[in-house]
Amino acid sequence: IREGEFFDLTYANMEGHVFNEHKQYAFLRKADKELIMIVVNFDGNPAIPQIKIPVHAFEYLGIPEKKSYKTKELITGKAEDIHIGPDQLTQVELEGYSGKIFKIKL
Repeated sequence: IREGEFFDLTYANMEGHVFNEHKQYAFLRKADKELIMIVVNFDGNPAIPQIKIPVHAFEYLGIPEKKSYKTKELITGKAEDIHIGPDQLTQVELEGYSGKIFKIKL
């Protein structure tokens, strides 16, 4: 992945009631036609954070605007559908002290 294709989602999700920026972390990486979304839960309790991906991320990374993407979660190898859109909330289910890495073909 080339420099400049990293996007930290923390600033867009601060002080929210559906994303605890003190216990969850999310960011995007993009190369060519693939997007990686990493979401981590640093709390011992399960969480269902809802992550806001700002319009600026779509513009900066050149992400096409689709409502749903078929993904492969790289830790488990399972296929999952996730919904991402500019300024919309993307819901992810996480166990305590865990994370997910989604590989999305654009």
